[in-house]
Amino acid sequence: MRKANHGARFARLVLSFLPVCAALVFAVPSYGFGKKEQGVQAGSSQSAAVQERQSEPGFGMGDGLVFIGVSNRRSNRDEAIQIALEDAARRLSFFDSVWARSVSRDYRGGRALDVSIGSEYVLEYERDLGRYIEELEFDPETDVFENNNAVFVVARKAGGSPMPSARGHSFGNRRPAWVDSPPLEIGGYPAGVGFAVRHADHRDTIIKSYERATVNIIESMAVQISGGQEHFQGTNSVFDFTMSAAGEITASGTLTNFYIIESWTDPANLSVWTLAVARDR
Repeated sequence: MRKANHGARFARLVLSFLPVCAALVFAVPSYGFGKKEQGVQAGSSQSAAVQERQSEPGFGMGDGLVFIGVSNRRSNRDEAIQIALEDAARRLSFFDSVWARSVSRDYRGGRALDVSIGSEYVLEYERDLGRYIEELEFDPETDVFENNNAVFVVARKAGGSPMPSARGHSFGNRRPAWVDSPPLEIGGYPAGVGFAVRHADHRDTIIKSYERATVNIIESMAVQISGGQEHFQGTNSVFDFTMSAAGEITASGTLTNFYIIESWTDPANLSVWTLAVARDR
């Protein structure tokens, strides 16, 4: 079982240093890729119908595993599709294996405003994406979706480990329940939620969000080896975890079957939340 007190501490550390983004009025359609549909542009009369599909179960195992890649909009649409396909291949690489190390620092002095909080992480995964692209099935006529900020591709990999159904990426005003109440597991897989504030390129925001979901799962799984101790240094066969008296928390480990269940762009500020699952190696 996870140590809820340490998991909560990680959550507080992350939330405490998130900057407040200025509200931005932004109306775009939602893509809950439950079926193969042509992309719907903002303002289209079909937007409402697309948004309704957010609540559908999503992709079943009959479609194989689903990896949604993203690119910024470009003048050359073919280039944008290729970049998005490479991101889908990167997510498949994460599915094979991804190692992460995160360091969070929480310093609090004697004065009310004497607080310094920071977090950083490093990821290692197979960066030669050519073979992963070859493993993905993708139809440029039916598997490309666009909005004002990005181009998405929906790529599939036949077979693979049975995973919970993916529900795609949405832009709707309806805030998913898992944003405020993150699940500890889904379908027997440890779950995690990643968050990223708005970047200049929406693609970068989405990528940072799913990277942070990776880190969140590793942090949550790594604290299991601490035995509930406040200051601890230890390791098992997969994870390392350290909590120092100076307020520095370090966690590292390797995941396989990292799989994105759903991601959501908050239309108020273009931040992105990602829900994912994985298993230890």
